[in-house]
Amino acid sequence: MATTMEKDDTGMVEGILQTIADLAGAKEPIIRLLLSMLFSYVLAAILRSVLHGFPATLKHIYFIVTGLALAYFNYGYGTIHSLGAILVNYVMLLVIGGTPISVLLSLVGNLGYLVGAYYYMSTDDYDVNWTTPHCVLTLRLIGLAWDLYDGNKPESRQSKEQKSICIRTPPSPLEILGYCYYFGGFFVGPQFPIRRYYDFVNDRLLDNSEGKPSDSVRPALIRLGHASLYISLSVFIAPYYTNEYLLSDEFLNETSFWYKLFVVAIWGEFKLWQYCSAWLISEGVCILSGITYEGRDATGTPNWKGCNNVRISQLESAVTLRQVIAAFNINTNVWVARYVYKRLKFLGNKVISQAVTLLFLAVWHGYYIGYYICFFFELIIVQFELQWESVMAKTGLSKYYHHPVLAVPLWIFKRFYTMLFMGYPLVSFVFLQWYRIVQIYSSVYFCGHVLFLLIWPLLYHFVLRPSLRKSSKTTDPANSTKDGNAPVEEKKKEL
Repeated sequence: MATTMEKDDTGMVEGILQTIADLAGAKEPIIRLLLSMLFSYVLAAILRSVLHGFPATLKHIYFIVTGLALAYFNYGYGTIHSLGAILVNYVMLLVIGGTPISVLLSLVGNLGYLVGAYYYMSTDDYDVNWTTPHCVLTLRLIGLAWDLYDGNKPESRQSKEQKSICIRTPPSPLEILGYCYYFGGFFVGPQFPIRRYYDFVNDRLLDNSEGKPSDSVRPALIRLGHASLYISLSVFIAPYYTNEYLLSDEFLNETSFWYKLFVVAIWGEFKLWQYCSAWLISEGVCILSGITYEGRDATGTPNWKGCNNVRISQLESAVTLRQVIAAFNINTNVWVARYVYKRLKFLGNKVISQAVTLLFLAVWHGYYIGYYICFFFELIIVQFELQWESVMAKTGLSKYYHHPVLAVPLWIFKRFYTMLFMGYPLVSFVFLQWYRIVQIYSSVYFCGHVLFLLIWPLLYHFVLRPSLRKSSKTTDPANSTKDGNAPVEEKKKEL
């Protein structure tokens, strides 16, 4: 009897969620995820109003219980994967933590398990299942192994950053479980080191000296408001620029080349809004909890950017892909810079280090070819921008960027360029499989491939760079003449 009632209740909940999903035009797992993240605001309010000032142990338990409950609500028995991964990593840190082999095992084991999960769980589309928070957990556990390793190195070998976030002893079972299941960062991030978590649960991240809960309600609601704006814009734009539309005969065969480029640019912007809305909701939860406190700025205003994942004004005004990258998914970028890119310093080549870092990100996302194409294009476009800016600076043309007459038209052009060539790689990231990707790229004549892989490399390496070198040699003071007849060095020899 009880079992039948439980099944009826479960079916009713699933029916309600499916109805909401149908009305919103979204998948049911996404609705579960969104509701869980919004409910986390209630959990954060309970934390600050009821549990503030209580021992850290009670907070660990609170995060474990609530985190597991939300995970089970979303993924059912799939929750066992995160729990198992945390416990296995805890044992490893306890036994061999702080050694190079522990870092290697953490990297290979956690990343390998994640990629294997992608293989068994993935469908022909972008999936939202237990692997979604597990990719966040994977970085968290790898970073934890690195922090313990850094903490066991001699201080003379620690960088300033490593000294500020490393730990010397493995976390306890409650600490690592609370750290991983904290509802503000479990589902979509943000990433933060366990040292910040320790300060958080021990009430060391407060904006006052009286020990009262931080005044973080308003900044948290502002971030939630930003997320709501992105969601609202997405709702209005989504029906016109959907994934299905980009694969439709109307888009592929019945529209002009320039209109297709416009659609790719707008569609890419819309996709960024989707990601940003999720990160902003999560960031608001973290602010309300108090974990993001960074002290006060020069004016005495509390700084809540400790887990900042999106710089909205910079993102929406970016005129280069590099500016987009710097304003988007910030904490993941910080993580890969800290634990991957900077660890590759021994290679002695920044471009190679960037390539390996982007390859790591592609593997972390999955095994579909679309991820690798996307991050490859990110590397190529960033190199193009650096080379272009170098040419503009050496030729003196960069001064026209700020010319009163040209400034606005140039900004509009650069803004469209940024939207287009953010959307162009995103085609691969979203559509994942080559048979879909190639339809869209071929409809725009592979213009991004032609520009960045053919035209620009030929122009830069065989025309622009040799010309600039020749020009610099001609104007080099060492080659100038005193009287217009003989070089300086020849005059010295005559003397």
